[in-house]
Amino acid sequence: MVESTIRAWLDLWHELLDDPAIPPFQDPEEMAGVLADFRRDPERLAKAFTPLPLGDELLDRVRLCIETERNHAGIYLVPDAVEATEEELRVLVAEAIERGCQCCGIEVPDYPIHIQRRAMTSEESLASAPLVEELGDLYISLACNARGPESKAMQFLRETLYTLAASFEVQGYCLTPLCPPEIRAIDPYQPQFELWRRRAQAVVRWREGSPDLWVDVFVDA
Repeated sequence: MVESTIRAWLDLWHELLDDPAIPPFQDPEEMAGVLADFRRDPERLAKAFTPLPLGDELLDRVRLCIETERNHAGIYLVPDAVEATEEELRVLVAEAIERGCQCCGIEVPDYPIHIQRRAMTSEESLASAPLVEELGDLYISLACNARGPESKAMQFLRETLYTLAASFEVQGYCLTPLCPPEIRAIDPYQPQFELWRRRAQAVVRWREGSPDLWVDVFVDA
């Protein structure tokens, strides 16, 4: 049984979607693609976030993401690439790792950082991980605990924010206003949001049989 507050939000978002062919939402995961429609309609987008805790702050971040793309025709949000030097990308990666580790209370690793101005291959993706894997786990735990309305909103928004841009970085950046104050102060996903704006995907890499880890930054040419 869906909790009553989340039930009310599900009903509102279904009403705003205004598509008789789609049955009422029973679970937040059923809203996976809803923000793809709302991002094309500023009025509906604003109404969707009005009842949520810290709705204005959440909406501001979602709007910042949407504004990175001039053409909203695709299923997923794809930012118009911002040019960046290799040094700028390395600085953003280092800051993202430092902020993520600070939030998680873990030591900051010293990874070599390599810039790859090409797409990541399927084989490479199988030997890669997020910059700070523990940070994603932390956000999941915050959504699942009993902090109150903020946790409920994180549960409600996680899937639809991920599918807005098929990006955990965008998801984390937009969910941060719902985190406890000490995490909000660090804003750990902000540098990863800036990497995403530059169409740069930064991942920790490894090679089978080797203990060495490094970061590859794949930049969409």
